[in-house]
Amino acid sequence: MSISQDETQGQGIPTGVSEDKPLDAAYIRRRIVELAKLSRLEYDRVRTDEAKRLGIRTTTLDAEVEALHPRTVSPVFPDPEPWALPVEGTALLAELVETISKHIVLPTEAASAAALWVLHAWAQSPAYPFISPILLIRSPTKRCGKTTLLKVLRALLPPPLIATSASSAVIFRAIEEYQPTLMLDEIDTWLKRNEELRGILNGGHTRATARVLRVVGDDHEIHSFSTFCPKVFAGIGRTADTLEDRAINIKLKRKGREDRITPLREDTFEEDVATLRRKCRRWSCDNLPGLRQVDPLPPPELNDRAADNWRPLLSIADTVGGDWPKRARKAALALDAGTDDTAVGTQLLRDIRVLFAETDRIESARLADALGDIEESRWAEFRDRRPLTAPQLAKLLKPFEIAPRNIAVGDRRPKGYLRSQFEEAWTRYLDLEGAGSGSSAPVAADSTHAKPYKNSSSSVVAEEEDGNRSGGQVQGTSGVEGDPSPKPSTNGVQTATPLLSRKNSHESPTPERYGDGAVAATPLPQPSKGAAKPVPLFNQLDRRWRPS
Repeated sequence: MSISQDETQGQGIPTGVSEDKPLDAAYIRRRIVELAKLSRLEYDRVRTDEAKRLGIRTTTLDAEVEALHPRTVSPVFPDPEPWALPVEGTALLAELVETISKHIVLPTEAASAAALWVLHAWAQSPAYPFISPILLIRSPTKRCGKTTLLKVLRALLPPPLIATSASSAVIFRAIEEYQPTLMLDEIDTWLKRNEELRGILNGGHTRATARVLRVVGDDHEIHSFSTFCPKVFAGIGRTADTLEDRAINIKLKRKGREDRITPLREDTFEEDVATLRRKCRRWSCDNLPGLRQVDPLPPPELNDRAADNWRPLLSIADTVGGDWPKRARKAALALDAGTDDTAVGTQLLRDIRVLFAETDRIESARLADALGDIEESRWAEFRDRRPLTAPQLAKLLKPFEIAPRNIAVGDRRPKGYLRSQFEEAWTRYLDLEGAGSGSSAPVAADSTHAKPYKNSSSSVVAEEEDGNRSGGQVQGTSGVEGDPSPKPSTNGVQTATPLLSRKNSHESPTPERYGDGAVAATPLPQPSKGAAKPVPLFNQLDRRWRPS
């Protein structure tokens, strides 16, 4: 199909084109040049017919026409010219620390980490680094300097692209197009609910996995978009634990009366630090080849993910020399040692272990209620500012292969959990983790605000996990798991088979027997901070677990 002379005049296409003209390469090229002169609206009306007449795909025609359009101006800063003279690393880092600390109240270790991360953002090439940790800036509330720190970093970093909201498509297309330093603010308000975007950002942590596949164009061609670039995120409060696990965590505090900082002059600050940016680029150009050869040794106290996060920064510190290797490792320990404690799964296991310290079984609904009553925990406002529910608890425990089952509580058989179901998970994810990081498991468990749970039912039957230690087997009743035959007591009240004593120092000994038949083990060691902790009781009238 050809375009008539009247149509071409109406659309602004040069006339004089005949269907009989041979469609050689020169003619096709001239036609594309003519089409590129049209407005986007005019071109869109004729693109399909023109592609068919020229014998090429519509996407090919679009690409050729787009290539002749003036390039869109990048929304990021242009790269500065490198500093003319070689730059000494220790002096450069000292200047970065001074510039950052001048305007924000930061601990020394946080300022050191931020300065190292700025150089990390400059030291990027198509093959290095293999991991780019997120610089995650968090504050407990407003007016803690979060936005000010973002403004300071924006002026220091290589081409920054900052946003307070963005779709997944915009994020990966912008990274592919501009290779910026991606800076996302207010993530507490819009990122938590966007699971797709969180997955893309999680994958962007490692160069090998930083790819998004999408179908592009009318011909549905598959295109791979890169999501690997330096990233700075800022928000109030906690964010997704998967992002925190991939980050260098900077925690801010509100300025106190004794703190002295210099107000940030936004109108002149970028010009003030222009020379510093040029020095950063010069240092990265001179040292990038050497950084690829450095294999730093992270502090053994860091878990594997934290060690990976800090390797690029430790490589810079070791290359710079002076006291920076020591300062960088000190910052790593101060900011990220023990960050696994904040992960949802491990924190849940810690809190549940404390709740199980004085009983061997808890109903599902009551366990969820008890978790929700823990002070300063995430379970009190787990989702939509509502406490954790039993179905949500079951979903969180499913990856650990722990599921609710029918348990014997007096004459009832509700859904619930037995202590024995958690033993392997506690060992794998709490005890072994603590031993590997140089910290003891009991101390880690006591970091929670949870208090041992007491089941107040007068006929609770405890489970002997592996049968009678002398070789006998537990005889269950009614086909319910964990329901051994009760043993008579001298006072006529049914008593329970003792829990199997554990061998490690942090494990609870054989439980004591109380007059009402309830079984309670000695609780895990608690921090000695004055008066003894209150004994938690369960109010049987409204199902809410309350401290006395």
